Amino acid sequence: MKAVLLKFKKRGDVMEVKCVGDMSVAKITSKLFYPCAMLTEMEEDGEIPDGSAAAYSFFYHVSRVATMAHQYACYYELGKETENLYYKSGLLHDFGKLGDKDLIRMWATQKRLRGMKREKVRWGHVDKNNFRKGLEIAGINAKPMFDEIRLVALYHHVRNSVGQDNYPDIHPKRLPKIVTVIGIIDAFEAIISTLRPYNKKNGEKYLCSNSMKPITWTQAIKRLSKDVEAGKFEEKLFWEVSEALTSAVPLSIVHLPNLLGHYV
Repeated sequence: MKAVLLKFKKRGDVMEVKCVGDMSVAKITSKLFYPCAMLTEMEEDGEIPDGSAAAYSFFYHVSRVATMAHQYACYYELGKETENLYYKSGLLHDFGKLGDKDLIRMWATQKRLRGMKREKVRWGHVDKNNFRKGLEIAGINAKPMFDEIRLVALYHHVRNSVGQDNYPDIHPKRLPKIVTVIGIIDAFEAIISTLRPYNKKNGEKYLCSNSMKPITWTQAIKRLSKDVEAGKFEEKLFWEVSEALTSAVPLSIVHLPNLLGHYV
């Protein structure tokens, strides 16, 4: 299979990332190292702001979405194969963010994006070519990939109603349930995350750090329920996801339950 060369200028290293067809959870998780290494190098080279923690925030987001998606599949006893599919789809849902360095420079900023830059990031990270390039950077062969994973990556921002949060405009009329479920989970994670620039006003600052106290699940559900009222999400499915995410404890010790921690 073809390989991708990642050059790390500061260390003088050239890393060959071999593309693998193995779509196991363990293999995909191990491949997250490569895009995180690329993001770290961009920060060291000044291509993105120093201290942006782009590598950490990317890993943090996709890992938590994957964990929540796996929690959903476990809670409703969808079966081992489906549980793994939900987890892998969560890990890979934002790989379109990695396919264009100009796109990375925009979303890795510590400032809230507005106007044209915001739209470029929105549309760019669900672009099929950027998704394919993102997979190549991680050394993941796209050919044996399940159709559901591609659909999640390209259409997890599709909503039931027309609006700025509904994109891309052209999409299949009937999307698998997993696409919408991960779309809801992605919205949850974005709200409860303390790493998003637009969440700086959420909660209160910890006394001895610049990190933010996360908002509660109750607050997150209340906020997203407004999107349900606006017709963006199907009401029954939204509450189905909410119930799974707020159940007593994560249902698997394998899939990074500590990432949910105090949120559950």
